[in-house]
Amino acid sequence: MAEQSNNRKLGNKATEWVSVKSFGATGDGVTDDSAAIQAALDAHDHVYIPNGTYLVKDLSLNSFQILEFESENAIFKGVISTDDVFSTTGSLARIRIFGGTIRDCGKGWYHTGNSALASCSIHRTVFRDCTYGNDLSTAVNCIWDNVQFGTNGGADNIDYGLYFRSDGSGQTNANHIRECVFFFFKEKGITFEDSTISKGGNDISGCWFEDSTGIPIYVGGGTKQLNIHNTCYFETNGGTSKPDIKIEAVLAAINEIHIDGNEFATPNTDQTERIECIGNAYFDARDNSVTLSTGDVFATFAGAFGNHSKLFDNYLNATGAGSYESRLFTSSGSDLVSWSVSVGSGFVTEDTRPHSHLEGGESFAVYTLANDATPSVEGMKLCKTGGTTTITDFDDGRVGQTISILSEHAVTITDGAPIILNGSANFVMAAADTLTLTMFNDQIWQEVSRTVNL
Repeated sequence: MAEQSNNRKLGNKATEWVSVKSFGATGDGVTDDSAAIQAALDAHDHVYIPNGTYLVKDLSLNSFQILEFESENAIFKGVISTDDVFSTTGSLARIRIFGGTIRDCGKGWYHTGNSALASCSIHRTVFRDCTYGNDLSTAVNCIWDNVQFGTNGGADNIDYGLYFRSDGSGQTNANHIRECVFFFFKEKGITFEDSTISKGGNDISGCWFEDSTGIPIYVGGGTKQLNIHNTCYFETNGGTSKPDIKIEAVLAAINEIHIDGNEFATPNTDQTERIECIGNAYFDARDNSVTLSTGDVFATFAGAFGNHSKLFDNYLNATGAGSYESRLFTSSGSDLVSWSVSVGSGFVTEDTRPHSHLEGGESFAVYTLANDATPSVEGMKLCKTGGTTTITDFDDGRVGQTISILSEHAVTITDGAPIILNGSANFVMAAADTLTLTMFNDQIWQEVSRTVNL
C-alpha cells in the first residue's frame, strides 16, 4: 500500500487514509515515534502502519478509527518495556484494528473509566511479551477475531491475555472472543474479574489455550450467560489449583455458564481438575471431550450453589494405569448437581456427594467390592461384586443415599443402613435383618423393602 493520501470517506475527520510515515514516524526501532503516530491518529480516521518497529507509548484513539498494519512485521513496541501502547478512557465506539504485532510493553491496550468501548474490534493482531494484552474496565459488543495473545516461541511471554476488570460502574456485556489463541500466559488467558458489576451475554468460541502455567479462563462474580463453546481447545495449561476454567463467586453470584462441545486435551502434570466451581455459582457442561490423568476429575464443586449445575454427555478418556480411576466430578457443600452417564474409560460418578441426581441409565464404570465386609459407601454411587461379598457396615453412609450394586455373585447385607439395590432377579431371606441376594431388580426390591427393615 502506498504512503500517499487516497480519497476515502471514513468517520468524521479527514476523508483519506494516511501512512504514519507521512507524519514523520521512522519505524527504525530506535526513535520514539509516539508523537508522529499520535499526530496521524488525531488527524485521520484511517491510519496505515507499514512494516517496521515503532517505539510508542500512551497512544489515544478516537471513535470510528481504523488502524491497518501491513503485516505482523509492523510492530508497535513500548519505548520502555513498562509503557502502555494504547491508553484510552471514556466512551469510544467502532474502533477497528487489523493485523500487526504489539509487544514488549506494560499493556497493549489499557482502557479506564466507567464508559465503554462499544462495538470495537481487533482482527489478526498479535499481543506478546507484555503484562496485559488488553486490560479493559468496560467493553460492550466488542469483537476479538483471530487475535493471538502470547506466542508458541517461549515460556510465559504474557501475564494476562484479555482482562475485563469491570471496575467503577463499567460493564462487560455481549462481547465475542472467537478463534483466538492464548499461548504461554503466566496468570490468566481470559479474565472476567470478580466484582458486583454485571458481566452478561459474553461468548468465547473456538479459542485455543495451550502451554501455559496460568488459568485459561477465569470467571468471577457478577458473570452470567457466558458461553464457552464451539471446540475451544485446552492442552497442558495450569497446574495445582489452576484448572482450565475456574468459576469463583466471591462478591456476587454467577449463573448460566455454558461449557459445551469443547476439547479438554492433555492436562498439565499437576492439574487435578479441568473445571473448578466455587461459591454461589452454577454451570452446565455438555458434550465435551475430556482427557484425565489417573485419579483426577473433570469438575470440582465447593460451596453453596443457588441453582443446579449439570454435567451431561461428556466423554471421559482416562490416562494412566486402570480404566476407572478418573471421575466426572467431586462436590462438597452442596447436593445441587445433576449428571448423566458419560462414555469412554473414565469413572463417571462423583465421589463425595452421593445425593446427586443421575439422568440416564446406561451401563458405566464402577467400584469393585471383593470380600469386603465394611466398604466405605460415602463416596460410592455404583458398585459391583468381584466375588461372594458380605457387607456388614454402612456407618459412613447417609439417610436417603442410593447405592446400586451389579451383582454377579452372592451378596449378604447385615446392616440397618437405608439403601436401595438395583440389579436383576432373585433374593433369599436369611434372617429378620439379613438379606442374601444373588440377582435382583427394582421391581422385586420395592416389594422386599416393604417387609424388610434394612
